[in-house]
Amino acid sequence: PREFSHKRFLLTNAHVVEGSSTRRINISFPHLGNTVIWGTVILACRSLDFAVVEVVAENNLHMEKELGQSFNEVFKTIPFVKMSSNPVNTCTTLATDVLAIGYPLDSSDAHISTGCISGKHEHYLQINGSINSGNSGGPLFDTSGTCIGINAASFEESEGITLAVEWSHVITM
Repeated sequence: PREFSHKRFLLTNAHVVEGSSTRRINISFPHLGNTVIWGTVILACRSLDFAVVEVVAENNLHMEKELGQSFNEVFKTIPFVKMSSNPVNTCTTLATDVLAIGYPLDSSDAHISTGCISGKHEHYLQINGSINSGNSGGPLFDTSGTCIGINAASFEESEGITLAVEWSHVITM
């Protein structure tokens, strides 16, 4: 992700933002309380299930009044994530431990799930660990803390199988 003083880019799943009737969405972070951040979906790729949301200072002037912090100060509380530039090679990284983070629906705190890479399915990494409902769009990290994917789906009937969009597929778009 690139940083500018007046704008930021956030990544999530396309299925997370596709219900919006406009390209303008609101984003909430539990540590900001009831303050909403306004963003615009600038790219939604349904085939790879990822979306890029642009957040600009001009659309979020309310943060200074509500939080007593400027746009830049608020975004200093949201960490940047180091993204992997290499595809995951499941021939050499099968059974590698991973960690998924997300904010489940109706939860006020982050939930962390662990598992390991158990294969690939098209452009998805298959993880043998479950994620909570609502964790879609959160990062999937390897053991070095590098983001290798975006949590995408879990299947109730699959007993602990999760799919994540591999980051190397996102950057080719």
